[in-house]
Amino acid sequence: LTGQQIAQLRNALLDAYPTHAALREIVREELSENLDAIAGGETLRAVTFSLITWAESTGRTLELIEGAYRHNDANPALREVAAALGVAVAIPTQPPAPNTRPAGGGQPSPAELRRRELQKQYDLLARQYEAASQQLQTTINAADRPLLEEQVASLAARMEAVWAQLSVLDAPTPPAPVTPPAPETVEIAVHLRMEQVYTALCDLFEAEERPLVEVVLANRTDRAQRLCASVEIQHYSTRIDKTKILAPGESATLHLLPALLREQVRPLNVITRATATVTVTDLEAGRELHQEGYPVWLLARNAAPIATRDPATGTWVDLTRYFGAFVTPDAPPVRAFLHNAAERHPKRRLEGYQGDTVSQARAIYEALKEDSGILYVDSTTSFNPDAAARDQRVRLPRESLAERLANCIDGALLFASLLEACTIDAALVISTDHAIVGWQRGRGGERWEYLETTMLATNSFADAREIGARRATLWQQQAAGDPTRFRRWSMRELRERYHITPLE
Repeated sequence: LTGQQIAQLRNALLDAYPTHAALREIVREELSENLDAIAGGETLRAVTFSLITWAESTGRTLELIEGAYRHNDANPALREVAAALGVAVAIPTQPPAPNTRPAGGGQPSPAELRRRELQKQYDLLARQYEAASQQLQTTINAADRPLLEEQVASLAARMEAVWAQLSVLDAPTPPAPVTPPAPETVEIAVHLRMEQVYTALCDLFEAEERPLVEVVLANRTDRAQRLCASVEIQHYSTRIDKTKILAPGESATLHLLPALLREQVRPLNVITRATATVTVTDLEAGRELHQEGYPVWLLARNAAPIATRDPATGTWVDLTRYFGAFVTPDAPPVRAFLHNAAERHPKRRLEGYQGDTVSQARAIYEALKEDSGILYVDSTTSFNPDAAARDQRVRLPRESLAERLANCIDGALLFASLLEACTIDAALVISTDHAIVGWQRGRGGERWEYLETTMLATNSFADAREIGARRATLWQQQAAGDPTRFRRWSMRELRERYHITPLE
């Protein structure tokens, strides 16, 4: 067959057998073959083309045409194909149309000329429709689909309009228009939701709130689809899978967040480029529908969770509450330093809420001032989500004790760790460019105390407490117009409500 004849036969088969089930039946009964074994493709159009190719290669094209016609001898498209290819089938004869001249008898009538013109228009539109449909079925760019769907619908409408004009002419009937089959496909859209991955904290995130990727699936076929979406960061995470059964016409959004491999990410001390591979699989057919890699940046283990940009929306998401993971009351160096603080308390013990919390905070302050040797480092720090595109690093409390250096957030993390180790509800108090520490004066009360930790080496506890209270009052006033000016993250709330646990 020529390319044009193959296209004509394919369109006729689609018109006569518009479903997979119908096509399977005639192949089984007329050819004694299994359609799924001899022809493949994602759409019925592709399967039909594959069937014709198989018939050509095996010398069974004539058998296919005869069998298809026997199974549906009332279909005009099949009659037209059979007649054009000289297949011996019983095609009803029709008397010549009243306003046409017999073959070889002079010039064609005006109606015949008009019919030929319309037929050319119809054939051109059919070719354009076929090309547009093929492009729609193969595109993976969700942004292009609305325009392509509109184009396919417009071409189909124009084909029907031309066919309507052809049908009323008193001329030989052109081939019946092929009803454009609905594109059979599963639409897949992948949205990267996290460009920068906080390796120390990623396992604390909830997939529904902070996924790595979002996979949108839409079943545009006429049968249920059992699909599996998965993602993994190559070499740095496990693979997470989610399976969804979609009814015809149904859509679903899956949020995926893989678990990081601790042994792989622990050595990371600089920002590292990696690839998140997303795969969507048709479980019934056992084939991949989509696989693509997306670049991500793995932040160092001591990267501070200031904010992250959501690539899907372009907005910044405030993550300062995850500083609570860097408050580590059970770290051995923190526990060991509590002995120094207890030695400086009048009762020589730290009792939490069974005693006065201010005197215990004073003992901790004096121990840090006299025993730790920690110096304040005036490093640039920004806690404003709108300016958080750069990597901000912090020291864990044990690192501050070991290195004897701390900036404002390092000092707040260390002091909060020591308070929490005494079972006092500590809080990190964060503004746009500074951080202090706070604690609840009494268990379950509303009164909060505040402390400026950057004054450890130079000022008294009373001075640090006064400055901390002033800063907190000012920030609370400014927060009326900008919530980022005052964010008080209670450790008890972070542990119980947000399930943010210490890193060590």
